[in-house]
Amino acid sequence: CYGVQAFRDLAFLEKAAGRQAEAKFWNGKAANLTRSFSAAFWLQDHYAEYIHPTHGAVDIHGLSDTCWAAIAFGLATKQQTKALWPKLLVAKEFWPGGMPTLTVTKPFAYEPREHEQVPFEAVGVTNDVAAMGRTWYLEALACVRMGDRNRLIESTRLVAKAAEGGFWRERYHPIPDGTVLPDGTHKYCEYPAVLVRVVLGNLSIFNK
Repeated sequence: CYGVQAFRDLAFLEKAAGRQAEAKFWNGKAANLTRSFSAAFWLQDHYAEYIHPTHGAVDIHGLSDTCWAAIAFGLATKQQTKALWPKLLVAKEFWPGGMPTLTVTKPFAYEPREHEQVPFEAVGVTNDVAAMGRTWYLEALACVRMGDRNRLIESTRLVAKAAEGGFWRERYHPIPDGTVLPDGTHKYCEYPAVLVRVVLGNLSIFNK
């Protein structure tokens, strides 16, 4: 999804520079990648999380940030969006402990073969899945595209509430009791940076 957006941005820059042929080339790349993405990732009413070289489309961790990204960057068709968006809205697991936004809705479903397991004292052994600012920003962009002002405001308030002394941690790991475990660098910049972009950039869209 990020690749498609990058191709579109390149096309925009080429067009602004008066290079129409180059702009058409990069728009074509974006369109081709969008079609390939949809063919590989779409699973009836949501997107797979990722494609494994031997196991194919991986879909055992529930809904994932791939779903937010597909809507945020406009890769989802109208029919796909119609099927997917309601599922995203009712998936409360994306906000464990009231912290937007978790990368997957089933964080404890990862298999040992998938990637290295990271031990945490509070949960024993779990995978490195967490609520992170980059995932929240994908959700925020998706809300802007869908015109969901209420969800965008609610998630902004939750993130602001999570600040400790005006600072956030790098990530928030889900714990089986429904809360989150703050982890990573103290005073990490990702959440406040995204918060500023959402408040000053995206929320202002709804006020115009």
